[in-house]
Amino acid sequence: MSLFIWTVVFVIVYFVLTSNRITSAILTNMRHEINYFGMATMSTIADIINRRKNRLGDVPKRTGEVAIVTGGARGIGEYVSRGLVKSGYHVILGVRNVQAGKALVADIKSEVPSASADVIQLDVSSMESVRRFADVVKSKHPKVHLLVNNAGIIYGDFHLTQDGFESQLATNYVGHFLLTHLMMDRLEKGWESGRCARIVNVASCAHYGAEIQFDDINLERSYNSTDAYARSKLAQLMFTRHLNRLLLAADAPVRAYAAHPGIVASDMMTKCPQTQLAGKLKILFKTPEEGARPVLHCCFSSELEQPGGNYISNCEEGYSTAYSKNEEKQKKLFDVTCDMLNIKRFGVQ
Repeated sequence: MSLFIWTVVFVIVYFVLTSNRITSAILTNMRHEINYFGMATMSTIADIINRRKNRLGDVPKRTGEVAIVTGGARGIGEYVSRGLVKSGYHVILGVRNVQAGKALVADIKSEVPSASADVIQLDVSSMESVRRFADVVKSKHPKVHLLVNNAGIIYGDFHLTQDGFESQLATNYVGHFLLTHLMMDRLEKGWESGRCARIVNVASCAHYGAEIQFDDINLERSYNSTDAYARSKLAQLMFTRHLNRLLLAADAPVRAYAAHPGIVASDMMTKCPQTQLAGKLKILFKTPEEGARPVLHCCFSSELEQPGGNYISNCEEGYSTAYSKNEEKQKKLFDVTCDMLNIKRFGVQ
């Protein structure tokens, strides 16, 4: 190697090591990636060990009841939709790609001719789209018995949505927060035969190690795609717990749950740089159908009826962090999100 190249290398290394800002950013990014790999590895091992537990019990009949599934035409959402339709729910698929949603409904009806489902356009990252979707649903259905907040994105470069929210936060958390707010009056009317209506938020073990950056909630000062995803899923879990506590205090006939599908070999995996190598070993991971089971467990299990607020993994109570259980931080996040969306009173329009 020439003297010139060695000189360039020396200058670059010296600059990195003497620049606190750059060194801090590198170390922070390394920490996030190491945390992700550790979390994914441990979760995959837990999925393998608990594979026999990841089973649905008897699926009850829900003929005539109404369920909403965001992102219900692909991946885990597809199998959640299939499971709900087969139980008798009228399923509303809120999807960005309406043609894909209609194709799935046609395929389901080829297997279950009595299946009942609608497809409505929904981009959960757009608050305008969320409001339009809610208006359409409410114009057709006086009651909603089940809301599954499933749609999500993972990783990607930093950008703000048209509403000014970081894209992963908007899609995985803020849009579902708004949708839940808008559908609350219909859910409160969804009480049937002693059973509460349910809200099921698809969370993730990715929340391990994450914390909410309240003074930089969009991560504009220090963006890391892995960290952004983890925080969005942490926010979804914290929202679930705080909302369920509010519902209990108000004696409302609605309960909220969070479900971790597991490490799933879905098409989202191909977009994750951390899992591209692991994707070659996808035999170790859950299929989308297996990943849908903890979500469906939250939809169906009578054992979860009271008091709600559960975090379910492999169809049983899963491990979640102390931070996610901190009620003071849950309330702060809830209040901050209401302010972001200009919601004066949650559930009341």
